[in-house]
Amino acid sequence: MVARLPEASASASGQKTARTDALAELADNPTRNWEGTAVSYSLRTLQRHAARFDEGMKVGRHGRSDRGKKRVVVSRRWDKLVPFDASTKAKIAEDLKQEIRGLLKGGMSWGHTLQEAEKFLIYATRAWGLRHGDPDVLERACSIPTGLVSAELHFRNVHRFKRDHKAYDDRRLRIRRTVACMQPMELVVGDVHPVDIHLTRPDGTVATARLIGFLDWATQRLWMGLIFFEKRGGVQNRDVIEVFAAMIEAWGMPQSLYIDNGKEFAAHGPKSPRTGKPAIPGMSNDGHRPISHPEQPTALQFAHIPLSALFLPCAV
Repeated sequence: MVARLPEASASASGQKTARTDALAELADNPTRNWEGTAVSYSLRTLQRHAARFDEGMKVGRHGRSDRGKKRVVVSRRWDKLVPFDASTKAKIAEDLKQEIRGLLKGGMSWGHTLQEAEKFLIYATRAWGLRHGDPDVLERACSIPTGLVSAELHFRNVHRFKRDHKAYDDRRLRIRRTVACMQPMELVVGDVHPVDIHLTRPDGTVATARLIGFLDWATQRLWMGLIFFEKRGGVQNRDVIEVFAAMIEAWGMPQSLYIDNGKEFAAHGPKSPRTGKPAIPGMSNDGHRPISHPEQPTALQFAHIPLSALFLPCAV
């Protein structure tokens, strides 16, 4: 067995020499890659590929070994300037992130938040013991990357929720429904809407009429009645019932009626005088939502009625 060792060593040495000669011959000689592009590789690059092949590793293009890992704590300039250890840098970066979030929750603008965050980073860096001889160098190193603030902009929803709840609610995702497969009179939406056309009474005062409308959701046809008051007043429950009864006589009874919580609907719409329950099965209001609620279709559906429709006798 001892006699075979020189022979094996010589064989391995010969293979190594043959590989070295082959790599030297290929080095710096133009060739084409798998895309057909002319490329050339240095001897050192070919040797690294051969070593990776011997170790059973991938030889072709591959990603970085630290791919997906965060390589910058705050910024490259700040990371290079401060002499802190990794745990201290991570602590300062976390405090900075919480400071940015707090500023955005308070309603501060993006640009102002960037400035205040830079001041906080300068203060925190000095508080941890860094005393740089040139203050300008420290200020430049503490410049906040814009992406650090932009990544936390969603925390402005906290301020929007507290100060402007309607704007916050308007940004919610909506469920878009379709009228496909709906039958006529399956759902009718009712609402009372002012008509913004000034009319003059005999005594010279100016007044506007009120429109009581019922919209067939499936066919988008509209039944409406106009009411004009000789004196000051508002639409009563009996006025709604009269228009509703006229619609039933022409179109039939709706399966469901959707109305808001206006007083002209008596909070729950027309009720049966015998049982006190809603006169129409399936009838409901919109849950006493505020008038500015974005999900109030009874108001939205009547917000853009063409003026030509106001001069038709009964239905559109």
